Amino acid sequence: MILTIIQISFYKSILWQRYNFMVRTGKINLRNINLNKENR
Repeated sequence: MILTIIQISFYKSILWQRYNFMVRTGKINLRNINLNKENR
């Protein structure tokens, strides 16, 4: 039981970090796309 709980919490933390990273990069990419459209 203890191992599975640790594995689940570890897996959730990895997913959360990946989600946060995707959100950050997604916002940055959206900003860059908007800037590129304005420059054109």
